[in-house]
Order: sequence, then structure tokens, then C-alpha cells
Amino acid sequence: MLQAIGETEKYMTSVERVLSYTQLQPEPGYDTIIPHAPRDWPENGCVTFRNVSLSYFLVGPPVLKNISFSVAAGEKIGIVGQTGAGKSSIIACLLRMPAKTEGEIIIDGICVADLNVQDVRIAIAVIPQSPFLFNDVLRRSLDPADKFTDEELWDILDKVKLKSTVVNRDGQLYCHVTENGANFSVGERQLICFTRALLLGKKVIVMDEATSSVDTKTDELIQSIFCKEMNHCTVLTIPHRLSTVSDYDRIIVLSEGTIIEMDSPKI
Repeated sequence: MLQAIGETEKYMTSVERVLSYTQLQPEPGYDTIIPHAPRDWPENGCVTFRNVSLSYFLVGPPVLKNISFSVAAGEKIGIVGQTGAGKSSIIACLLRMPAKTEGEIIIDGICVADLNVQDVRIAIAVIPQSPFLFNDVLRRSLDPADKFTDEELWDILDKVKLKSTVVNRDGQLYCHVTENGANFSVGERQLICFTRALLLGKKVIVMDEATSSVDTKTDELIQSIFCKEMNHCTVLTIPHRLSTVSDYDRIIVLSEGTIIEMDSPKI
């Protein structure tokens, strides 16, 4: 009886939570000047920030102050700075996470503020700091939209040095992934997310401390594969280790929401 009461209380809490979600206001950004992005946008991956400023609160200092820079198609850019300098805020603005920003962010000639927020986020591949895997078969974490054949998945797994790991799993591509991918190492989980980004084939890729949880050897492996397989993509990376972006085209140095330097890391 006591167990039944406890279960009922748990279910009621779940119902209350679902009901609370129905009261949430929809995210702004769907009623826009351009209802849908062009089919092949972005085709090149040119990114421009023009006088972009951002404050998370109505009262308080801005976290970004008149940020302006341009990234050519296929260019690799590292974004560095101390904690709180505004690195992640640049990425958030690119993905239209804040409801309101000042200035313009333009990708291949189109201001992202004029586009449906969903179209903007679909157009950009993001490799996050904490790798996310579905609690399902491995294939779903690699190809959530089920667009690729098993042969194509095996080919990409071979390129990212994960094929032998998957071959040795019971079920292989259809092996079960436990909650949070706990039955894979941190490095393997990040490589799976990296594989997913490769399969998406996007022209603009964002990496936000994507290798912070892996050892130096795995980081070097990811970077070597990255340079080989994504040399045609425009990349913005917030590195955990400065060595990660040491061979990038240019580095943006941020301090207190402003760009204090932007140049090649090569001497």
C-alpha cells in the first residue's frame, strides 16, 4: 500500500511537470522576415559579426561590446580568453540563443536575425563540451534522422578510428547505449559526437571546449581527423587547450567582451 502511494505521488509529479511545460511561452524567433532559409544555405560558410553587443539582463554590463570580425569560407578560427571574457556568448549569438542582440550576424550574405531560428540552428553543426548520446542503439546516436546506410556509417567510423571499437561490441551498430553513454569512454563518446557532425555535412561548425574531457592523445587524434575531413568547412573553436588551435588560420583573443587581438598564431 505504501509503495502504491509513493508511485502515485511520483506519477502526479510527472503530470504536474508536463502541465507546467504547456504553460511555457514559445521561444521567439519563428515569425521572421525570411520564413525559410534557402535550401543550400549556407553554401560557402562566410561568417561576419558586425557591431554585435549583448547583455543578458536589462540592467547590467554588456558581456559583448561592439564585436566585429569576418571569417572567410573554410577558415579555422580559435576563440580564446579568460573565463567570462565572452567566448561562449559569441557562439550563443551565432546560434540565436539570446532573445535580443544588437548589431548583425551575417552568414553567406543573410542576416541570421531575418531567418527562422530553427533554420539557423539546423544550418550549423555543434560539437559541445558534454557529448550527448541517445539511450538507444548506437546507430541512432550516429544518424538520428536515419539518412545513411550501414555501409556509409562503417566508412565514417573507419575514418574516425572508431570502427574496431564498434566491431567488438555485441550488436555492433545496433549495440545498446546506456544512459548518458556510460558504457562508452569519454573519448569514445566525443568521437561519436564528432562522427555525427561529420555526417551532417554542414559548412559551419562550432566546437565549444569539445575536447575538455578527453586526454591529450585523444585530443590530438580528434584534431588530426578534423583537419583532414573538415578542411572545406568554416570552423569556430573555443579550445580547452591552446595547442588545439595552434595551427588554425587565426585566433581571436577576447577580454571583458571586446576583441583585443585577432591574428595568425604562426610566427
